[in-house]
Amino acid sequence: KGFEIMDRIRVIWHGDAEIRAALETHRDYILGETLCEELREAPNPEGLEPFDINGREVHLGISKVPI
Repeated sequence: KGFEIMDRIRVIWHGDAEIRAALETHRDYILGETLCEELREAPNPEGLEPFDINGREVHLGISKVPI
């Protein structure tokens, strides 16, 4: 996506209960390691890109936070 290593990002996701639990459990770690300023669940996967994470489908939207 052309991000720089120090860019702040916003992540919008949609997934099942197991994905939700993992993201909630590791939220602080994810935010700190990725410089993510917002990690938010979307009500549906519309407009998000599908990924397979350990056999689970998760949809993600990642965007740069404007300075």
